Amino acid sequence: MASLPALSARDICFGYADDDVLHSVDLEVQPGEVVALAGSNGSGKSTLIEILAGVRVPRRGGVRRDGDLALVVQRPAAPDSLPVTASDVVRMGTWKHGARATRADARRATQRALERVGMSELAARPLAELSGGQRQRVFLAQGIVREPDILLLDEAAAGLDRESAARMQLILREEAARGVAVCTVTHDDAAVALADRVVRLERGRLI
Repeated sequence: MASLPALSARDICFGYADDDVLHSVDLEVQPGEVVALAGSNGSGKSTLIEILAGVRVPRRGGVRRDGDLALVVQRPAAPDSLPVTASDVVRMGTWKHGARATRADARRATQRALERVGMSELAARPLAELSGGQRQRVFLAQGIVREPDILLLDEAAAGLDRESAARMQLILREEAARGVAVCTVTHDDAAVALADRVVRLERGRLI
């Protein structure tokens, strides 16, 4: 008997004003699968990932999510005046609806996540003092710290050097190995090659 997908979208349509940017899109992601969402700029990839995450509501269609979900976006807005460290940002990821980790558990999980992304030595550094690539690694750590069932990423490798991008791909494979459903928007050929399945969008339609 086939297992149910961890994430499924059916007949997704979305538009701004009268102009639809997604047209009857269907998508499933199974537990333990890495799906690369590829396509040219403006094809609707980021809009689709936001709908999958629940950030946007489709004009038509629906999304089913089985389990806890984390979203990692490209260069999230964070004002330089925000008085938080890298460790603070990752620890926010331990906040989970309906459950709250103990302070000790949250600290251990935060340390482990920072180690996985290669940022443990900069844990106490203010977020404002980190480079773009370092910030991106911190937000990846925030996404994985609470061990979600579904992990969505929108161009999360943007701004990463080759070594950091390779590390991120390894982390995604590790997450999938423990049963996480992973869907990542990417333009990176290496990420596409390492995915279990590639879904391509062009002008808001699956091809």
